[in-house]
Formats: sequence, C-alpha cells, structure tokens
Amino acid sequence: MRSTILIVSLFCLLFLIQATAIRAASPSVVVVKFNAEVDPGTQQLITDAVSTAKSTGSVAILIDMNTPGGLLSNMQSIISEIQSAENSSIKVYTFVEPLGWAASAGSYIAMSTDGIYMGNGSAIGSSTPIVVGGTALEQNHTESFMLSFMMSLAQSHGRNITAAALMVTSDKAYTADEAINVGLANGKSNSVSQTLEILGLGNDEVIQVNPTAYDQLLSTLSNPTVDGLLMLIGVVAILLDIYHGSVILTIVGAIAIALGFFGSQLIGAPIVALVVFAAAGALILLEAKTGHGFSMLAGIILALFGIWLLAGNSTGYSPYPFGILQYSIWGVVGGLAFVGSLYLIKLREAAMKRPKFVSVERVVGQVGYLTSDVGPNLQGTANIASEDWTVVCDESLKAGTKVKAVRVEGTVVTVVKAQDVS
Repeated sequence: MRSTILIVSLFCLLFLIQATAIRAASPSVVVVKFNAEVDPGTQQLITDAVSTAKSTGSVAILIDMNTPGGLLSNMQSIISEIQSAENSSIKVYTFVEPLGWAASAGSYIAMSTDGIYMGNGSAIGSSTPIVVGGTALEQNHTESFMLSFMMSLAQSHGRNITAAALMVTSDKAYTADEAINVGLANGKSNSVSQTLEILGLGNDEVIQVNPTAYDQLLSTLSNPTVDGLLMLIGVVAILLDIYHGSVILTIVGAIAIALGFFGSQLIGAPIVALVVFAAAGALILLEAKTGHGFSMLAGIILALFGIWLLAGNSTGYSPYPFGILQYSIWGVVGGLAFVGSLYLIKLREAAMKRPKFVSVERVVGQVGYLTSDVGPNLQGTANIASEDWTVVCDESLKAGTKVKAVRVEGTVVTVVKAQDVS
C-alpha cells in the first residue's frame, strides 16, 4: 500500500515538474499600460515591467502608450530601464493607442524602443524641453542637450534623424501616417493584439503590467500644483484648528503638509520654492494673532507663487507643466482665500465673545500684551493670562505694548501700560 502511494506521489511530482517546464519554455511578452504623465509613478511602472520581463524570461515588452509627456529626469530614467532590457536581449516596442499621444517626453521614450506602431488619430512629437523659471542660457543648454539626445536615439534605431530633430527644435508633431512616411514609426496598428501579431508575438503568453496604487500615488504627488495645494491646505487646516479647537484638523493638516513636501522632493523642487512656502505658512498662521484676514490672504497669494516655483527643477519638463486648468485652479483658490479671510474675521469675533477660561475676577491685576492698537476712542485686543480679551485704554498704545488689567466691565477689560502701575 505504501509503495503504491509512493509511486502515485512520484508520478504527480513528475507531472508538476513537466508542466512547469512546459510553461517556462513557452514564450511570453510583457504588455505595460502607460496611460499617464511621465513622472516618478510611470518610471516605477516601467521598472516593474522590465523586472517582470527579466524574471519571467519574456522575449519582449510592449509599451501601450498614451502620454502628454512630463518630467525629463524621469524620462531619462525610463529610457535607462529600456536599455537595460535590451541589454538582456529583451526587445522593447511602443504602441501608441488610437487617438493617443507619444507627446513631448513620451516621444523620447518611444524613440528609444525597437519599434513604434501607431493607431488611427494618434500623434508623436512636440518635444521641445522647458525649464520653468530658467534663464535663456539654461533653456538653450537643456534644449541643445535634448536635441543631441533625440538625434542619438533616432540614429541608434535607424530612424530619420532630421525628422526627429524637428520635434525638438521646431516643436513638430507627426500624425501616424506622417511618422511612417518620414521614417519615424514602423507601421500602423489599432490594438495591442494587432501589434503583437505584426511583431510575430501573437501566440505568446501576455503578461499584463498595470500601474499599482503606489505608482498612482507617486504620479499624483509628482504634480507641482497638487504638492503646493496640499501644503497650503495643511497650513490653513492648522489655522482653522486654532479657532475650532479640533485636534483632527491639525492631524489632517500635518499629513497634507508632509505629502506635499514628499511630492516636492519627487519632482526635485528647488529650495527657494520651499522657503517661499515656509514664509507663506508663517503669514497664514500669523492670522491667529492679527485677526484681520489680510495676513492669510497675503500668505495664500505667496503660496500660489510658490507653486510656480515648485516646478523649477534643474532638468525641466516637456511640455510646460502649467496650463489653463492649473491657472483656473489658482484663481479659484485665490477667490476662496478672500472668502476664507472674511470667514476667519467672523470666527475671531465669535471667539472673542465666548466665555473665557480665565475668570473675570482673576484677570484683574494680570499682565499681558496688546495684539492690536488701542486708544481712548479705539477698542483693541490683548492677550492676558493666555487668553484674548477685548480691551480699552485711556491712552493710545501700539500693538505689542505690555499692559496690565485694572478692571473689567462685562467682557471688556480696561488696561494701562504695565510700567505705569506700581
């Protein structure tokens, strides 16, 4: 009985080994969905695809592309991954979806692959690099380098160097038919399966690689507008928490600031942009002391300028990272900032009317400081015993002056200059 079980077990083991060997021997191709901007998220996506192709012994990678372009630094890293695959004898091809784009930074990626196949209504090109906030010298330097890079990619894959150069120097874009006619694309195709058939890979096992949640998070945080708004929202949330007294808003604000800072590091934002955001944050939080709304409004306007600065990384973009949508968002934020400043004034007025944690009797004799100007005909505010109070004074005093509470009538405290009282 035991021998029978042993024999059956051996047969099962041999069957599994044979099935595994047959599966390993069958050719496979990795198809990667590249339907996003060129950024750290899509860089990680291509890295995963190349790693998958190497681990599974795939003969080829097909990039299913539809991208408007993006960061040049990540484009260069993606091309390095493609070259790594080709060095491992894995062919890499680009399929530009019908009505899709291999635009700007995406055109360099397509040009680095062994074959380009384009669907109806698709386009490739408009590849001029942009250095946001850069000098004319920096722009010329980047454009010159990208021109050489594009021509080198075209030459190494037997494509029309002159036509490729025009995509950089003249921001030229080509339709599918034009790209084929000038020798940039290898042919037309309207689906992944049709492209695989053209390449002789139609019977191979398809291993699909799609963006993971982490890839999508990286892509989201690689947008300077998103990063700037996250940091801005975080500071405003903390300011609101000062009035509302909710720890939740402070936690949410801290998380938003951390995500925005992380994203700014992903895109290589310059230090000056973060300094501007720090100054904007200080102005916004100063609103808790001033209470007139203008400090918050000035801080938000400065933060919008900081968003533009966030895009000023050393390598540049293709295409320009800001457009009508981004500018519209900035305008909406500016409008909300104006409304929010009015709201904060109302919040402060309500806070001044709330019962104080320090009893009226105990505040008399305490020393504090004025948080606004005060005079015989001008009510002001003062922080006394760690509480904000509405105050009056028989003489004109400036904000910041040390004062002493001498009496209370209702919720209004009469103060005098601290050194005037023995």
